[in-house]
Amino acid sequence: MGQRLAFTGGSEDRQLPVIVQGTTAISIANSVVCTKTLAAAGAGVCYVVTGFSFSMASASAALTLGTVGCYVIDGASAATTFIYRSIVSVGTTGFAPIEREGLYLKGSPNTALTIEFSGAITNAAECVSIEYTTLKSA
Repeated sequence: MGQRLAFTGGSEDRQLPVIVQGTTAISIANSVVCTKTLAAAGAGVCYVVTGFSFSMASASAALTLGTVGCYVIDGASAATTFIYRSIVSVGTTGFAPIEREGLYLKGSPNTALTIEFSGAITNAAECVSIEYTTLKSA
């Protein structure tokens, strides 16, 4: 029998089959927005975010000071249905990485999943990573 995760929803508890588990990461070179979108997983299948990280470091010279958003989105890039959202201040060397694990943040069925920064910071190398599983609804 396949691996299963417990899910509590509405007024009943039920077991849903795990379809796929995975991790994806992407690093982007100097001064470019870092974004990664996973295509919709199929009819009746939703993503569940189990962990993620955002990091940024100087790629060549001191970074331009500013703020940047760190988003996990239930949908395509630039959508506004946020699973997670944070704004960070960027210093001349970057910021302390944001890392979360042990989560169970469920997205909508048949919907893409995106992790991204809201913009590019001059001289910065941005990196995002997301851990996920997919579940088929009962």
